[in-house]
Amino acid sequence: MRPEWKLNASEHITTRGLQIAQVKATAPGYPSATTDSTLGGTAPSNAWRHLAGLPEDAEASPSEDTVEWKRERSFQTALSGGFTVIPWEIGSPGYSKAYKWWLEWFISAKPGTLPRACKQITQDFDELIQQTSLRRRFMLTDNGQLGFGPEGAEEGDVLISPGGKVSYILRKVEASVHGAEAYRLLGDAFLNGAMAGEKVHSGMSGFKDIIII
Repeated sequence: MRPEWKLNASEHITTRGLQIAQVKATAPGYPSATTDSTLGGTAPSNAWRHLAGLPEDAEASPSEDTVEWKRERSFQTALSGGFTVIPWEIGSPGYSKAYKWWLEWFISAKPGTLPRACKQITQDFDELIQQTSLRRRFMLTDNGQLGFGPEGAEEGDVLISPGGKVSYILRKVEASVHGAEAYRLLGDAFLNGAMAGEKVHSGMSGFKDIIII
């Protein structure tokens, strides 16, 4: 189904949306080039994995089809925003291998000492991850999903889908307009398992009027 955005008489934007999750916790996204760190990406990587309920040691690969394995796979998918790039199709051995090489580079204090064989793959995979997580906020929702949202996102913000492929993060404000709940729009969000209409379809209940102020 397609989203509908309308300008009402009070010059506020209105839509009908479905609340699909609430932000439970967040961590900083990909560090910017100005970040002063001698530890590479160790701190953000550990924070992301902790938020996802995963051990810091990504080398300890869980057995396939276990709860831990599915969580690891969901986490890796969330880092790249679910983008599929040949030969790194989501869930493929090539994707997992590229992720491990990238992680080794990302957390290294001396990335220049890593083998040349993985350099190009690491750079390309890093671009994939940056487009999802740079100047963004890593999020865990109340229903256990992972994703990235605006830098200003925080605990208690809500994710809504008005239909279509994009979810949005809103912050509820105390005021109401014509009896409808009012929110401030923070920006778009990627939530693993909730994109491309995966959570919303025609005829669903739970949609409500939302006013953006």
